[in-house]
Amino acid sequence: CAEAGLPLLLAGRAPPGRWPARLPDLRSRLAATAWAGLQPPGDALLAALFAKLLADRQLALEPATQGFLLARLPREGAALREAAARLDRASLAAGRRLTRAAALAALSGLVDDGSETTASATLPVPGPLL
Repeated sequence: CAEAGLPLLLAGRAPPGRWPARLPDLRSRLAATAWAGLQPPGDALLAALFAKLLADRQLALEPATQGFLLARLPREGAALREAAARLDRASLAAGRRLTRAAALAALSGLVDDGSETTASATLPVPGPLL
């Protein structure tokens, strides 16, 4: 890539310098690689995303209800999109603004009800590099 002037993007669960490489040259090159870590989204970002997804569907939920639901929904964009879609369908079916109880019913199986949940699947750890 360097010879051709092309960029290279590497992705992993740990910084490249901590990857298991057997070849000393590759190990030193990985250790010298610039990297940036991604952190899970914060509360403010999740709240803004949820509010946007609801606004896109012209759904009006009380701010307290939004916060209540957000605290119980998985902290992932896909889960928030699914929640907005379910709330939209429930609101259309009811023909009125959703109450907290109706919103919880619409999100059954998606919100954390306090019961024990299964652990999320983990990705396999890659084997040693060349």
